[in-house]
Amino acid sequence: MEEIMNKTVQQTILWPTAQRAVANQRGQPSSPPLNEGKVNLEIVPPVDLIQFMKLRTELKHIPQLRILHITSSQKKGGTISTLLTEPIPLIGILNKLSTVHEVVAKLQWPTATTLESHRIEPVSKISIRLAPRG
Repeated sequence: MEEIMNKTVQQTILWPTAQRAVANQRGQPSSPPLNEGKVNLEIVPPVDLIQFMKLRTELKHIPQLRILHITSSQKKGGTISTLLTEPIPLIGILNKLSTVHEVVAKLQWPTATTLESHRIEPVSKISIRLAPRG
């Protein structure tokens, strides 16, 4: 049990538009899980800065989402740190945005040592591939 607590546990869920469409055709549930608390949206490089700014604007229209911090680099990607004020299906919401092409979610749990010393909560990381302008 202690070994499990000391390792970083990652859960990865892929929800690209194509998989969502296939799941709907087969009658399978395609609703993603609820997210809450701190969520880092990692934008996969290369970053189209115009699309990045459009994404930021679209995120501002989600009432349960607060943007805490933004970093951006065309070659290295970008990060939008957010706080969700209540549980929402963020992956599903992101998939519906016009600027998003693909979403990959990773839930990273801190190690037991980190939890004890810093009293922090797990942070969800969601990687986003922006849709090409068009």
